[in-house]
Amino acid sequence: MKLVFAIACIATTGTAAFSQEPDVSRLYEIYDPAMAAIDNSCVAMALSTFGNAEGFEGLELNRPNQWDSNVKGVSIASYPNVSFKSTFGDAKGSMTCVAFPSQNVIAEIALQFDSPGFAGLRTIPGRSVADSKISGFTNLNPFQMIGTN
Repeated sequence: MKLVFAIACIATTGTAAFSQEPDVSRLYEIYDPAMAAIDNSCVAMALSTFGNAEGFEGLELNRPNQWDSNVKGVSIASYPNVSFKSTFGDAKGSMTCVAFPSQNVIAEIALQFDSPGFAGLRTIPGRSVADSKISGFTNLNPFQMIGTN
């Protein structure tokens, strides 16, 4: 009896730790291999950034605008009209990635949320997660581009 109870506790605890995979809807296609690599890596970094966000369900992305910066070797991808899906209420906004394709790195990602903001990335002291909506978030931890070493 104790063994069955222990297995049931482990199974219940284990399933709570595994959340449903976030849904990513891309309302576009990219045919340029270099831009596709940046796009795939930006989306992966966004998912990594939301990895600990409570209630995060996914992204709906429109075609990114991409341009090379005046800074040598820097490419920027800006995603307008992003839908950030959450159990606490969806948010609209934008996402910008700064990439160094020659170094196979996404240097940073910036997320901006339209009013009233996005809940789940941070909890404001004294407030519930649902009432801790923020208007922006930046991840400055470099991210290795997908498919590179």
